[in-house]
Amino acid sequence: MYSLRWRLTLFILATTFPLLLYFSYLNYSNYYNKRNLAFTQLDTIATITATEHKQIQEGARQLLVALSTLPLSNNSYCSNFLSTLKSSYIRYQNFGVVDQSGRIICAADLPNAVNNPPSQSLIDQTLSLQQFSLGSYYPVENNSAVINFAYPFSKSQIIYASLSLDWVTSFVQNLHLTQDPIVTNILDRNGTVLSRVPINSDAVGQNFVSDPLVQEILVKGRGQTTKMGIDQVKRLYSFTALDETKSTFIAVGMSEDDLFQSVKKSIRENLLIFILIFASAVIISRKTGDELILKQMEALQKLDKLKDEFVSLASHQLRSPMTAIRWLAESVLDSQHKLSQSSRRSIQKIHTTTLHLITLTSTLLNISRLESGTLTPHIKPIILNSLFSKLIKDSTINRLHNRLKITLNLKIKTIHSDPLLLTEIVSILLDNAIKY
Repeated sequence: MYSLRWRLTLFILATTFPLLLYFSYLNYSNYYNKRNLAFTQLDTIATITATEHKQIQEGARQLLVALSTLPLSNNSYCSNFLSTLKSSYIRYQNFGVVDQSGRIICAADLPNAVNNPPSQSLIDQTLSLQQFSLGSYYPVENNSAVINFAYPFSKSQIIYASLSLDWVTSFVQNLHLTQDPIVTNILDRNGTVLSRVPINSDAVGQNFVSDPLVQEILVKGRGQTTKMGIDQVKRLYSFTALDETKSTFIAVGMSEDDLFQSVKKSIRENLLIFILIFASAVIISRKTGDELILKQMEALQKLDKLKDEFVSLASHQLRSPMTAIRWLAESVLDSQHKLSQSSRRSIQKIHTTTLHLITLTSTLLNISRLESGTLTPHIKPIILNSLFSKLIKDSTINRLHNRLKITLNLKIKTIHSDPLLLTEIVSILLDNAIKY
């Protein structure tokens, strides 16, 4: 019964296993689709931000070209005009005019111009080429970074505009392309963090060129990856260069734990559903199995036991009269009474048939015992020559009737076995050989 219950359990497991595979497929599809959607959103954010940055550069060029045509020789007028201009262009931190040595001529925000002046290399490049130039982002106070655009104002002066990276934060947040929180990193070509949102004061201004994520960004320039960030949080990242010179890069990331939280919840729910279905099926199968199968098996076992008892009883009951008939036949054959040949042959047939019936009842009884497990062999040494000679002699009538010749060629003289069982087995084989 216990074996049957375990087989039922394994059968239910086999039948419900496709359901588990189906749940796994749904979860994998959900994970795969969510991952692809996240990468698409991140790539869109990075691409749109880079495009916006290029448009800002072009806008800065056009603005500086226009400003270079204005008469800004009066320092007081120049400062007031640039201050008014700065209030209109809120993305810019400052506008100013400096000479070739870096001396400030005028500025919209003089303290800012003193703290964050255009680099001497940018001044020299702009004056020597006499065209629009841009520097590189560099970290400043308040965990931000600034880039300066410059245009020649005269042969010895330039007009410049300072653009802060703070615009990236508000720009990315206003895109509304995803409901999940994202992280934005701005890096320069040396692997230095120029800006990071959410703000991480420990990261801004630090060089992470040995970080695997930063290395991949600097090498590929554009792509997607799943890696630990500089804060040791695993995220999905999409990154690209902000300008054609690949001096600055933007990497937009989304936490893997936050992104796949719903997927993990779905996996737990589906696993719980599978366990409940499997447990319910096992309980129901065991209940119905006890009612429909086990009780029927018990009934069959009882019926089989009754059959064994009947066979045993019938065999014993048949053996007694058949033994009596055998003894009577043998007594008549061995008596001194004169019998006609036909009478003797008839009695001989009765004797032989009776022996055959006795053998059949013994075989039937042994089969019944064998099925019930109550047959106990009695092992004894058996001389094969004597056993086979007797069996051949007993089969003389059939042998003569079929005109067959039986020869005995034994290489083994003695074996250990049950004499009765071995006699029955050999008798059956010998009878079948004579008959067929």
